[in-house]
Amino acid sequence: LEGHNNRLAWDHESFQELQRFGRWIFLSTLLTFFALQGNTLIIPRILGVGFLGIFSFANNLSQMATNVINMVGSRVIFPSYSELVRERPERLYPVLRKSRLVLNGLNWGIAIFFILFGKTLIDVMYDDRYADAGWMLQILAWGSLVTVLGGTYSNVLLAQGKTFIMSALMGIQVIIQFATMFAGYYLGGAYGAIIGIAAMGWFLYPFQAITYARLSL
Repeated sequence: LEGHNNRLAWDHESFQELQRFGRWIFLSTLLTFFALQGNTLIIPRILGVGFLGIFSFANNLSQMATNVINMVGSRVIFPSYSELVRERPERLYPVLRKSRLVLNGLNWGIAIFFILFGKTLIDVMYDDRYADAGWMLQILAWGSLVTVLGGTYSNVLLAQGKTFIMSALMGIQVIIQFATMFAGYYLGGAYGAIIGIAAMGWFLYPFQAITYARLSL
C-alpha cells in the first residue's frame, strides 16, 4: 500500500508511564485483598469458624452502604473525576466536595440506623442463632462512620494517577487493621476483636486527612 509503512514499534516514554502507574496499581490491588479478606483469614483461627459465620453476616450488612458507594464511585464518579483532571482541573475540588457530601451523607444515614436499631433488626428478622450479629452490627456501624470518609477519596487519587499514594495508604490500613484486631482480641476477647475491627477507620483517618490536606483535597 502506498503511504506510511506501519510496523510494530516501542514507545519508551509510554512504557515508562505505564510501568510507573501499573506497578503501584498491582501493589494496591494486593493490599486491598488483605484489607478486605484479612479478617476472614484471621478470625477462624482465633475465634472459630462459627464465630466467623456470624461476623460475616453482620459485616456484610454494615458494609451495604459502602459497597453501593464503591460501585457508584468506580462506574460514575471516577470517569467524571478523570475528565475534570484532564480538561477542567480547577473544578475538581468543588465537584469532589459536593459528591463526598452526598456519599458520606448516604452512608451516615444507614450507619446511624444500624447503630440505633441493629440489634432490634436482627432479632426481628432472624432466629436466635444470629443473635450475636446484632451487637456486632451496631459496633461495626460505628466504625463505618469514619471508614467511608477516607474511602470516598480513592477515586480522585486514581484519576490523578497518584497510585503510589493509594498503595501507601492501603498499606497503612492493612497494618492498622491487623494491629487493632489483635489488640482488641488480647484485651477483650471476641467482643474486643470486633471493637478493634471497627476502630481501624478511626486510627486510619488521621493519615488520610493529612495526606489529602497536603494534596489540597
